[in-house]
Amino acid sequence: MVPVRQYVVYENDARKEKLGKKRKKGEIDWHPFETDYGDHFETSYKAVEDIAGIVTALSNVMEKQPEDLRIYDPYYCSGGVKTAWKRAGFPKCLNENMDCYKVWEEKAEPAHDVVITNPPFSGEHKEWCVDYCVKTGKPWLVLLPGYCATKQYFNSLLRDQQPIFFVPNESYTFTHPEGTGYDDSPFFSIWMGSLGPYHKQVMEACRGMLLDVRVSESVGDLKLHKDVPTAKRPNPKQR
Repeated sequence: MVPVRQYVVYENDARKEKLGKKRKKGEIDWHPFETDYGDHFETSYKAVEDIAGIVTALSNVMEKQPEDLRIYDPYYCSGGVKTAWKRAGFPKCLNENMDCYKVWEEKAEPAHDVVITNPPFSGEHKEWCVDYCVKTGKPWLVLLPGYCATKQYFNSLLRDQQPIFFVPNESYTFTHPEGTGYDDSPFFSIWMGSLGPYHKQVMEACRGMLLDVRVSESVGDLKLHKDVPTAKRPNPKQR
């Protein structure tokens, strides 16, 4: 069973020391929170573009114009995702240079309609992110390595929600704000989340769209199409 998580302010949390030890030479120092240099990559426009039609359908079902839909992206990199969403027709992307865990602990999130984000892939950030999204009670989509959909924590957290997955036709690239890192991501990433009470209506709208992603509604379907690993991943000592 996944424990109830408390998003404790870093100053009073052992996570500050834990994450701080990961910082490397050339660390990024313009953030008011600890960062892992190797985790710091911006979501590509292609990843945003792939789900823009789906988010448009969601905004229509919510009776909002795309330009009025408030997208909350709590994980800040360098602000490029705001430009990407604006280019896709959604100018109200709320992505600020703040410690989202501190914001969540203080319940100081900006008013929003949907959570769409791409958290750091290291440590427990992925689990913390999904846990938060589920608790908001709002529609949400998170870009995560595909294997996360097979994790116990993911399925436990979504036990009361209908999951949805948007699988890209090709692997996404991620850009480091300092131009470092690999050209290709070592993980095949998938948009995954839940549309809440809007699921059925958005799915009906998607059936009439030409999408660059494949829509899936179960982990079993992901495995059938080999979008996620079907064998248990070896532990770190075996990898």
